[in-house]
Amino acid sequence: MYKIACNGKVGDSVSIRLDYSYLTLCEVKVYGTPVTDAKPLVNIAPGHPTSQNSVGYGGVSARAIDEKRSGIWGHGTCTHSAGKKEKSTDCDSALIPLL
Repeated sequence: MYKIACNGKVGDSVSIRLDYSYLTLCEVKVYGTPVTDAKPLVNIAPGHPTSQNSVGYGGVSARAIDEKRSGIWGHGTCTHSAGKKEKSTDCDSALIPLL
């Protein structure tokens, strides 16, 4: 698990990028609160649209935020990109807009 601190910055999407390799995500959680809400942080990713630049082996982008925590590919809860990229400007990526 990787935790990335944004130091109070506000954003409207989360983008995950990996150069030169396949991208597989088994659960992405985005914690935050609406600007007017003082409640504790909650996972705000579920229910938002997702996308990725390619799909391999049926690993569609919606699996990244399905709230199923299994990291086992056969459980159908992980994303997977189609293949390795060869050029330095290419990457495999996933996007979760949060608006």
